[in-house]
Amino acid sequence: MVISRNCGNAWNTDKYSWVSNAITKTGTTPTDSITTVTAFAGVFSNLQKNTANYIKISVGADVAYITLNNADNDVITITPTTPFESEFIEVRDIFIATAATAVTVTLQLS
Repeated sequence: MVISRNCGNAWNTDKYSWVSNAITKTGTTPTDSITTVTAFAGVFSNLQKNTANYIKISVGADVAYITLNNADNDVITITPTTPFESEFIEVRDIFIATAATAVTVTLQLS
């Protein structure tokens, strides 16, 4: 269960997704949706309106490059020591690149 705040009001949900798997995508500009990777294909389907309000993404080694919601948005670089975590955000899709290296990505959404 995730407990958080929404406009000053407490809310909780049992809707979440958690996936950890290797991803190999070319380049450092994220143009491919994470849902094109078989292990991550249904990552948004368990969430209300297929939208996450909380995201945490980390990598085991190497580097991953992501953008949120649109491939044209700013690139966020994820390293083993700099995961990305945010709440109070609407995430409908994640685009990813790994510079053609197999990177184990752990994604938590709720």
